[in-house]
Amino acid sequence: MMTTNSKWFEVWFHDDDPPFFLRVGPSDGAGRVAIFDIRENTLAYIANDYEDACLWLRDEEFEMVRGRESADVSVALPSV
Repeated sequence: MMTTNSKWFEVWFHDDDPPFFLRVGPSDGAGRVAIFDIRENTLAYIANDYEDACLWLRDEEFEMVRGRESADVSVALPSV
């Protein structure tokens, strides 16, 4: 997803047990991209641009979440 809009984000995952999720989005007005560890709420990586972010994520074997992904782990849903 390449965009010039400064209000976007993506979720990427690594198929660990449990799955590992990262949030990807704009870092600043200079075109850099921040990658955050969702579980720890910490900065994992700052990329110079979106292409650099995608290369880093793929090198670390992450995949972008697109719609509903299947997982081999049980998730306890809160009762309503």
